[in-house]
Amino acid sequence: MNSAKVFWSGLGLFAGGAVVGMLFAPAQGKHTRKKIVNTTADYMNELKSKADDLMENITETIDIVKDEADKLTRKLKR
Repeated sequence: MNSAKVFWSGLGLFAGGAVVGMLFAPAQGKHTRKKIVNTTADYMNELKSKADDLMENITETIDIVKDEADKLTRKLKR
């Protein structure tokens, strides 16, 4: 759990820094807003991908635990 907190904190700080950096960049507001929208969309896609991977890993782990519990139950019934 601790490494997950570090990951999310780092991702949040990185995203915040990128947005602040773009806001203070010497570009027109229209271009800056477009960059913010595109960068945010990229981060959201990355976040969704990571969340999907996490859910897949959790599901696989639950399936393994269920199988092991079933094996143990059958063994104990014998």
